[in-house]
Amino acid sequence: MNKKLHNFLKKLQVTTDGICALNRAEPIKDAYNAADLRCVDAEYWENADGDNGFRVWISEAAPEAVNLRAHISKRLKNEFGYKKVEVVTEW
Repeated sequence: MNKKLHNFLKKLQVTTDGICALNRAEPIKDAYNAADLRCVDAEYWENADGDNGFRVWISEAAPEAVNLRAHISKRLKNEFGYKKVEVVTEW
């Protein structure tokens, strides 16, 4: 991985983690542990068809936490300019 991509992914992870921390004050109706909600990883993906994008992994939230995922995705796009970021939640 080149240094530019590595730095971008670290910044994306830190930004997403900050959104998770702020979410403690903005409850979303979904199953998650607000006290421990955090971004544990950010990655770049590309498939055989040439599609690509970014993905962030959020721990301490139910995989079906669609409202939480949408909230984080919307903030990443609207407030920080991150496009094509998939948000994945897991316990």
